Amino acid sequence: MSPFPVRALLGAWLAFSLPACGAVLFNEIQYHPVENAAFNADGSPVLDLTEDVHEFIELLNTGPGPADLGGWALAGGIQFSFPTGTTLPEGGFLVLSGHPDRIEAVYTLPTGSVLGPWIGHLSNRRETLELRDRNGSLVESVSYRSDSPWPISANALGADDDWTHLHSEDYQYRGRSLERVSPTHPASD
Repeated sequence: MSPFPVRALLGAWLAFSLPACGAVLFNEIQYHPVENAAFNADGSPVLDLTEDVHEFIELLNTGPGPADLGGWALAGGIQFSFPTGTTLPEGGFLVLSGHPDRIEAVYTLPTGSVLGPWIGHLSNRRETLELRDRNGSLVESVSYRSDSPWPISANALGADDDWTHLHSEDYQYRGRSLERVSPTHPASD
């Protein structure tokens, strides 16, 4: 018997078991930015860093035409409901954060360009995020970890300066994020 039918069946099973990429997807996740303590001359902290205030998620619309996100929601370590009237243009990006004002300041973005705040925070170790449409149907899900096979440099650069040969102060409030390599492959790939 030829192995072809087995390959054909296996291919059909893989196509069925792997979710198709939707039009709106997770494109970038900044789950553990570099946030080194900095102090004023009087010894008071420059910024309260008891939470990761510089976390963000970026969505991308790969579909034809604008996407109406009103009533959609993010779930996982964070919760956010998109307000009515939120649209994402074709080929457009949308950034969300628990502290939109901080993301706008650090990345020099226009005021009001980052949605939020969300409730909760992204885990620095592992997390599963979900994007759900207004009917509660799962649009996309992604799980990340701070260890292999995920890039460890997204975990506050991954190691101390002596090991990375980087100067973490150059990355203050930023760092490296998880970025999707290809919008045509599933988030679980």
